[in-house]
Amino acid sequence: MWPRLLSGAVLGFPLSAALCGLLAYIPPGNWQSLWVPALLLFFPCWIVLTGWALAQKPKKTFIWLGSANAILIPLFLSLKHFHLVG
Repeated sequence: MWPRLLSGAVLGFPLSAALCGLLAYIPPGNWQSLWVPALLLFFPCWIVLTGWALAQKPKKTFIWLGSANAILIPLFLSLKHFHLVG
């Protein structure tokens, strides 16, 4: 149970941050108006990812959450770097 909990908590945190960041930055217009709703969505998203991790096998959670982090975080950072969002 501990590997599943740690994978959900440790890998789910940056994944939730990337998802909420994309939610705030992707829509056109002023990103500051969407920042507070994105922050309010962060904690429930993190809890859902941790709960999903507890229901799966440890290897599967590390693979899925690690892959999602490896894809979404560089995508979000590259979109910000090239000024395609925000």
